[in-house]
Amino acid sequence: MKFLKLSPMQRFFTTAGFTGMAIAAAALACVWMYLRTAVLASELARLDIEIASQRKEQQQTGSLTALLQKHRADFDRVRSLSISRTNPAPFFQALETLAVKTHTAIVINLDNRDTASESIAFRFAVEGTQSNVADMLALIEHVPYELAIDDLSIEKVLNGRSSMTRLTVGVRVKTSP
Repeated sequence: MKFLKLSPMQRFFTTAGFTGMAIAAAALACVWMYLRTAVLASELARLDIEIASQRKEQQQTGSLTALLQKHRADFDRVRSLSISRTNPAPFFQALETLAVKTHTAIVINLDNRDTASESIAFRFAVEGTQSNVADMLALIEHVPYELAIDDLSIEKVLNGRSSMTRLTVGVRVKTSP
């Protein structure tokens, strides 16, 4: 094969054409790299913002967790002021124990048993000497539950030769699930 014999003018234009194409290809590569870098920088900035947001959320979660741990005893104390909606028996047993301690008789009647309610309504009647009934009322004032008294009545009851006092109270006590 014989090499092409090119005139100096043809060599110049051929070299200039190849050089121009090489410069254009390099320029396109630079533009593509610049655009790609801009896209990557934008994505990196978005990820930085997302990471900062997650760190802030994690700090808030940590703060809330620390606050919950710090005040756990307070939350437990508030929870203990209510009785279990599904098992109120320990509360009623506590009332019966108070009646035994004050030498009074107690009768408890539930007014409602709505398990969806935030409280249980009931009535109880305490019967005994005036002093013992007063002691029972004083102890009921100090039970560690959130009680709301709807009505209260005190009456004298004649029991043979002796006179007894009857305390009747309508109460709502806060419940927890």
